[in-house]
Amino acid sequence: MMNNKEIDEFLQLLQKYELSIAALYESFASALPQFQDAWMAFVKEERIHAKWIGQLQAHLKNENVSFDQKTYTLQATKIAINYLEKLVEQAKKDKPDLLQALNIAIDIEKSLLESAFLKVFKLDGPKARQIQTRLREATKIHMNRLVDWRADIQNA
Repeated sequence: MMNNKEIDEFLQLLQKYELSIAALYESFASALPQFQDAWMAFVKEERIHAKWIGQLQAHLKNENVSFDQKTYTLQATKIAINYLEKLVEQAKKDKPDLLQALNIAIDIEKSLLESAFLKVFKLDGPKARQIQTRLREATKIHMNRLVDWRADIQNA
């Protein structure tokens, strides 16, 4: 069981993780100016996801939360953030093409869904559960949009 301080730290890391994804997509927008608007739409949405995690934090103070620590740990989250930061640096240096950028983005959204990032909390409160569900759904939508985009360029 995690204590409140650890839950707060974990949520701050999750927020940072979402913002790191936004930073990566922003670097794709810079590297691929002809697709800047599309990438910036994803950036905006990732920042909204980070806000939702902030709201989750507020709700968790007043609700019963159990935390499945086996599923996901603080350390794994930190490693994921470091990985994203490296990808941002790489994207700035190497300017990926659209297909590379889409493949990276799809892998990230997929690992976010498959990992337990969005499943770690056993939430009692309806508001917190609703935010958790919204995050999962939004991530699925992201992944589907990216997969469709990749299919469009591969079939072009």
